[in-house]
Amino acid sequence: MIHSVRFKCVLDTNVIYPLWTRDLLLWFAFYDLYTPKWSNNIFSEWIDVNQRLSILAFRKLVLNKKNPPYDEYDVLEIFRNNGLKRTADYLHSLI
Repeated sequence: MIHSVRFKCVLDTNVIYPLWTRDLLLWFAFYDLYTPKWSNNIFSEWIDVNQRLSILAFRKLVLNKKNPPYDEYDVLEIFRNNGLKRTADYLHSLI
């Protein structure tokens, strides 16, 4: 468990989402510079952000059809193969 006696910090979605920011802050916490705190609401918001970004990436891939030349079902299969089954199912419902 990451724990610091001196400082506590709430990690909001805008801090958790960018990978480099989250890694840096959790690295600081690992070395006991502070204790990270978050709630289920923050993670729900993080999931919503990931879904919105996935939808934007999906539209960009499918609508541009030049990089890479996949159709929408190929993209959905890529999502499923990379652990994004719920997102792929949601996007499939929009087609």
